[in-house]
Amino acid sequence: MVSLILILLSAPIYVDAAISCKNLKGEDVDWFVALKRPTATDDSDGTSFVYFDSTRNNWVESEEKITSKTSAIGATVSQLYGREKVSTVFALMDFFGQKESRRVIDS
Repeated sequence: MVSLILILLSAPIYVDAAISCKNLKGEDVDWFVALKRPTATDDSDGTSFVYFDSTRNNWVESEEKITSKTSAIGATVSQLYGREKVSTVFALMDFFGQKESRRVIDS
């Protein structure tokens, strides 16, 4: 029994997350932040956004629209669709506005 435990403990452990954040190129990143630009900013009808992630030093404007499946947001969220079972998913959306924010906890 002890030898079995030692064998299991000495085996290389490889963990790969099935779902991860994607950057503007579709590559895995630890985290990202995207800010949607207002309609009045450009002629994209409010679908443009700026982007920042764990590998960048500054904000960059995305060439893809926020509604595109190949944008950082689209590539990240599309991993959730078509899966049979998702054990745990964590997403944080923070809206800055003038109205009082409400917190909802669902268990």
